[in-house]
Amino acid sequence: MNTARKNCIWYDQCGSECQGKCDDYSPADDAGENEVFYQGVLKENAQEYEKVIQEYSDRG
Repeated sequence: MNTARKNCIWYDQCGSECQGKCDDYSPADDAGENEVFYQGVLKENAQEYEKVIQEYSDRG
């Protein structure tokens, strides 16, 4: 909580003084989307890494 204004941490999403809850928004709301995105990035990086290893090992 912001002690200077005593607003919700997510004031813009909640739109009001913090009464102990912000029903409209939680950081967890988009956590699943972020997780899926970063899993995709990691998978792509791993595939690219494997491809580079394969290309390098084929040369020798």
